[in-house]
Parts: sequence; structure tokens; C-alpha cells
Amino acid sequence: MNKLINKKKATIFLSLILFALIAFIAGKASRDTYVNSFLLAFAILAFTGIAFLSRDFFVKIKDKYGEFALRIIKELIQKINSIFMVLYGIYIILSVISLDNLYNVGSIREELSTQELIVITIYLLLGYLFLIVGRLSIDKQKKSLKLIMITGLCQIIFLIAIGENIVSILPVLVLMALGFYTKNLLFKERFIYSWEEKTVDIMLILVGFFFYILNINENKYQNLTLSLIYIILILCVFILLAKAIFSYMKKGGENLYNTNLDDLDTLIDKYGSSQSLASGLSFLNDKYIFYYIDKEGEKTVAFQYQIINNKAIVMGEPFGKEADIPLALFAFNEVCQRSGLNPIFYEVDEKFTLSLHDYGYDFMKFGENAMVDLTDFSLRGRKKSTERNILNRFAKDGYKFQLVSYPYSDEFLDKLEEISNSWLKDRKEKGFSLGFFDRDYLRRTEIAIVIDKDEEITAFTNIMPNKNPEVLTIDLMRYDQDKNVNSMMDFLFLNLFIYGKENSYKYFNLGMAPLSNVGLMKSAYLSERLAYLVYKHGSRFYSFKGLRNYKQKYASIWLPKYMAYAKGNWLLYSLLAVALVDKKTSKNNK
Repeated sequence: MNKLINKKKATIFLSLILFALIAFIAGKASRDTYVNSFLLAFAILAFTGIAFLSRDFFVKIKDKYGEFALRIIKELIQKINSIFMVLYGIYIILSVISLDNLYNVGSIREELSTQELIVITIYLLLGYLFLIVGRLSIDKQKKSLKLIMITGLCQIIFLIAIGENIVSILPVLVLMALGFYTKNLLFKERFIYSWEEKTVDIMLILVGFFFYILNINENKYQNLTLSLIYIILILCVFILLAKAIFSYMKKGGENLYNTNLDDLDTLIDKYGSSQSLASGLSFLNDKYIFYYIDKEGEKTVAFQYQIINNKAIVMGEPFGKEADIPLALFAFNEVCQRSGLNPIFYEVDEKFTLSLHDYGYDFMKFGENAMVDLTDFSLRGRKKSTERNILNRFAKDGYKFQLVSYPYSDEFLDKLEEISNSWLKDRKEKGFSLGFFDRDYLRRTEIAIVIDKDEEITAFTNIMPNKNPEVLTIDLMRYDQDKNVNSMMDFLFLNLFIYGKENSYKYFNLGMAPLSNVGLMKSAYLSERLAYLVYKHGSRFYSFKGLRNYKQKYASIWLPKYMAYAKGNWLLYSLLAVALVDKKTSKNNK
């Protein structure tokens, strides 16, 4: 087998690099146009030779180590080239600043002509353009190739127009050539300007602005007002240019706004939804649905999610055909990446969190899900005397538990809405991870009600339509504030436990206790330790402890739940996105 590196070819390769560098350095030092043209042609020939030798080297790598090894090397080249675009942009900006041109703008009549000021401004904007294009290239945006070529061409024309050494266009040509060579690695079809990127950019602008002001004050030609006006105008032009580019980059990607619930009914009827305790929430129609389609064209797995900024927040685990879930997860991540979205999986179990770890997700424990083991549930014995007393007292006072099935009359739903409004008072409904009062949603569910001695409904809850044969899950729990009596919710719960046991359910899902048992250990992640402080001292904003203590009366099983977020998402902004999406209760509109 041929050696991977041939000594003779390696010597030629290194010599060509050396000759190209000498030509570039000599060309930068010379002001003669003919000499520059000759040196540029020589450098281009040298780089052409380098390209041919590199091609031979890559073929050998492919033959010896396979396509995967070759792709890694090309990705490395693409990443380095993108970083050099950013560095080239920084170089341009610093080269302008180093001439004190920006610092002396306040006295342009003494220092700079109008023509010089225009040249400086264009050069500065080209530097910012290379920064933007470099970022888009690092992000592997498909459209970034066009922007690389356009920006590079503008830079070449500008350098020639202002009389720069012709050889100075060589770095631009190299950046463009390598960008074209690695174009097959660009796969993202849409760019969404994330909160994280905006934060970094704002910080950089503020730092740059701060040092700009300091340098103006130290300069002997200072005119603070004119200098500030100039830099503000430059920033405005740059922001408008960046906004136009990002608007162009935002177009494209796949349609991720599917809300077809008929397909969901079919999927759950055939394959069930036992993987996710929250699958029934998808029928609220406040979330989008992603379907995995197998080789036969059948939809076998579903994800429910919402989109905020560049974040696709998935509620719970995907559900459907168990064997297809790994393939569905891969497909969902691929679609999100192409469309410029970073997924966040909210309230997922340990097993699924570990599968996300393979995709490079970070995670934090978000709380625990309370479950009642109905196979062991009983009202017998001395320890259950309190529960028996509750049932007996309500029965004696004429209260009844009843389970009602669809169809429902308008009068019945009107009464439930009246109770719901009484329970809410002036509070706003939450959504996404919680159910809200919606008639279309309730028509899909069975409803458990409590009736008083006057045959008036005083409380209700609905059975979540997740069609899980082992786990009974409820959603809304509402009671009339004017007719509420002590332990009414306990009366409703106990009857639901009895109903679940009699109908062969194994577990009753009491729902999440947020931040419960999070960050207790000293070795826990800092984010989880901070979450523990919120749990311990945040009762003013939310009754974390109260909710945990109430559910602990009945829960016999506590299942840990996690939030997992993809690379590029900061934890703080991931938590903010979840908090914002929980406040959305409206029906989806694209």
C-alpha cells in the first residue's frame, strides 16, 4: 500500500506554501503594479499546485480510512476557513482604527477629506460584513456561500479601486476558494438570530463603544459630538445591513407548523402513546406536531412542540411506534438543524435523557413526577381512616362522584366554564405543559364531576386523552370557589383512584412537582443548586413545597424529570423560553 505521506510530494507542498508566502510578503512591500501582478499570478499558481497535491492526499485518506475520515478533515478545513473570515473582518476593522481615522472623525475638516471618510466607512462596513459571513459559515448555512462570494468580490473590487497592492487580494481569493471547496458541508437552510447571539453582539458593541469613547477623550483632535454622530450613523447602517442579511437568511427551511390532529388520532389508536405521560396535551392544539414517516410512508412517531426564537421546545417524550423512536429522534434533530432551530426537551424521563446525551445535549433535573401505584391502593386499615372519613362525610352530605362521557350538551360545558372561571378568578390560563379550558379539547375527554345534594356540579376534572391502558392521567382540576368545602379535591382524587383500580389501571399520574429533590447534593450542577434555592425560598412566587407536600399524601412513586437542551442554547435562555411558552394558551396560527 502506498504511504499516506510521500516525502517528495510533501517537500513540494511545503515549498509551494513558502513560495506563496514570499510572493505575498514581497507584493505587500512593493508598490509596482507589474511586479504585484506577476507575484499574484505566481502565488495563484503556487496555490493551484497546493490544491492538486491536497486532492491527492485526500484521495489516499479516503482509500485508507474511509469517507468519514475525509469528511472530518473537510469539516476542519471549513471551520478554520470560517474562523479566518471572522479574523479577516477583525483585521480590517483594526486596520482602520489603528490609523486613528475613527478617533479623528470629530475634526474631519483638519484631518480627513470627504473622499477619505467614504473610503474608511466602506472599508469598515466590509470588515463587519466578513464578521457576519464568517459567523454564518461557522453555522454551516447554505446561503452563506453566496454571501461569501459577493462579499469577497466587493472586497476585491474595493482594494483594486483604492489602489491597494494587487497581491493583497490573495487572502480573499483563498477564503473564497476554500468556501467553494467545502460548500457540500453547508446544510442549514435557515438562520434565526438567537437570543444568545444577540447578547454576545450587544456586549461586543458596548465594549467597542466604551473603548471608542475612551480613545476620543485621549485624542488631541477631539470633537466628541461629531465623533459620536459618526459612529452612531455607522452602527445604524451596519444594523440595517445585518437585518437585511438575517431576513434573507431566515427564509427557507422545512414546514414545521403542522397541526393535523386527525393523523395524531390514527397514530395513537394504532401504536399507543405509553412513552409519554403528556401525549394527550397535543390535542389542546396549542402546539405543533412533527411526524416521523417510515419507509412505507406511514406516520409512526409524533413530537409535540412550540417555537420561540430559535428554540423548538418539545413537551415530553416522543410517542408512537417504539421501534421507530430512535429513527424519529434522529430525523427530528436533522430537520431542526436544517431549519435553524435548537431543540429543548421539557419534562422528559431518565431513559430518554440518556438517549439525548448521545446527540450532545446538556440537561438539568427539573423535578419529579408523582405516581400512585393503584395495584397496591386500598382504603382498608387504620392508616386509611382519614381517607375513609372523607368519603363517608361527603356521601353523608349528599355529594356524588360521576364520570361523564361525550357527547356533552352546551349547557353542561357552560356550567364547567363557569366553574373554571370561578376557580381562575382573575388569573390567566397557562398552556403548553398544562391544560386550559377549551371546549374542543374537552369534547375529546371523559370528565369526572362532583355533584352536591342539589344536583349542582361543584368540581370537575378531565381524563387526559392519551389512551394509555396502564396510566390514568387527569388534566384540569377546577372547583367552584363559592361552593368549595374542605377536602373536596381529596374526595375527587379518592374516587378517581377507586375508578382507576376498578378499570385495571396500574398507576395514577398526579403530575409534576417542579424543582422537587433538585440540587440537594453538594456535587450537583450549579444550575441545580440554584434551582434548589428557588424551591426552598421561592414560595412567594409559586408553592413548590406545598405542591410537593400535597401530592406526597398519595404518591408512592416519584419519577425524576429533566430538561435537555441542544448545543447553542444557554441554560438561562432555555428556562426563559420554557417560562414564556407556558404562558401561551392560544390556538396555533402560523
